[in-house]
Amino acid sequence: MPINISRPRTAHVAPAVTKPSTLPDELLTIRQAMEIAQVADATIRRWIRRKELRAYKLGGQVRIARDDLLKLLQPWSPRNSCEYPK
Repeated sequence: MPINISRPRTAHVAPAVTKPSTLPDELLTIRQAMEIAQVADATIRRWIRRKELRAYKLGGQVRIARDDLLKLLQPWSPRNSCEYPK
């Protein structure tokens, strides 16, 4: 009786970078996003990996929409986000 030896199955992980059907108006490189946000390369990539920042892959290069980056950088205010009981 033959023994079937196969590789163990691995979980499929969805990519953090999407291939868009329509592109935003202004796309930035990771370096440009770093300069605007004043953070390190690793921070931008972490935001992309955690899906806090949407990224687009174009020809093997990662691009970020300026509007998405600016939205992420907006300060969070509990007063504006929800109402607390009085």
